[in-house]
Amino acid sequence: MNCRGLAKTNHPQTRSLFIRHLRSCGIDLLALQETHANTEPLQQMFHTQFHAQDSLWSPHCGLVSLSLHLSFINPLFSPCGRCISTTVIHTNNSIPSFRICVVYAPASYRDRFSFLRSLLNSPALLPRLPSSCILLGNFNYTYRTTSSNPCQAPPEWLNFISNHFVDCVTLSGEVPAPTFHRQLCSSSIDYVFASSDLAPCRQSSSVSYIHPNWSDHCLVATTFKFTAKHATGKGMWHANPRLARNPTFCTEFDAYISTSVFLLSPYMSPQDQWDRLKHMLTKFIKSFTRRRTQTLTTLEARLQSKRDKLIHKFRQQPAQNFQLPIIERQLQQVQLERVEILALRAGKHWRENGEISAGYLKRTVAERQA
Repeated sequence: MNCRGLAKTNHPQTRSLFIRHLRSCGIDLLALQETHANTEPLQQMFHTQFHAQDSLWSPHCGLVSLSLHLSFINPLFSPCGRCISTTVIHTNNSIPSFRICVVYAPASYRDRFSFLRSLLNSPALLPRLPSSCILLGNFNYTYRTTSSNPCQAPPEWLNFISNHFVDCVTLSGEVPAPTFHRQLCSSSIDYVFASSDLAPCRQSSSVSYIHPNWSDHCLVATTFKFTAKHATGKGMWHANPRLARNPTFCTEFDAYISTSVFLLSPYMSPQDQWDRLKHMLTKFIKSFTRRRTQTLTTLEARLQSKRDKLIHKFRQQPAQNFQLPIIERQLQQVQLERVEILALRAGKHWRENGEISAGYLKRTVAERQA
């Protein structure tokens, strides 16, 4: 995710909302470019604002673990700060470790060629025979397996990517979705590549529109499903306790229990009756939650889907895509409303915890306002 200068201080509230939005997207590992995290205090502030389990920062890139179970070992940084390479491990060793390499290539032709060639000559950062490796970031060129303009990157780099990696965002035969927008121009320059052995673990990918006040790039995401080393079950299901404060739910739940009790067979043992009743109530609660009014998260997902369909439908005639600006304005409103609600919830939760340390309050307020 290109965050377009995360360290800019002229709009701290905008940055806070952007970070809160990224935290709410359900991402485990977040790769950032154009961070401008030049100092250790800035890096520590970003770590705190992201509520990170672990994080790595350079003047150009960042890698943030938002999962309690994922951390980094053996990090390496390119001298220019445009590449971070590290090994990702699971705290419980439940999934195999893998290598991740975050890249922010220069925009200029000459600097980009020099940078990509330097990566090819740095096997510590990017192995010559990559295995269990994810390469992602803003490459500042459009990758195509068959391109009429092969001069956007060195030929040896293109051959290396083609021979050892798989594009996880755009499947073979598909047209890449634009990931960068500026006024009427758009292009595909952000990618997630997986080494050939890791590509079969890819489950899904998405290119999500982001409010233009936050970034002119889309959020490019890929979900991988790894085989667990230790088999685990689904765990115990719990109903959302907030349903108990929903009057409609309480009324329907009370009526359902009264009806369900009379449906239980008198020939069943008390334990079997109890198990059967729990099963029936579980189905009712799940059904009720699915019937609830769509949340902002659901609405945002639907708008993102509509936007993707419009982009693909009018790819050859973008000037006729009159609905796209309307959908994007709706997305902007939804994203802002959602992060503002999250901010209110965070403040309420913080007060309810009864934190009274003056030093803690001062540091927290400063970090949230920064």
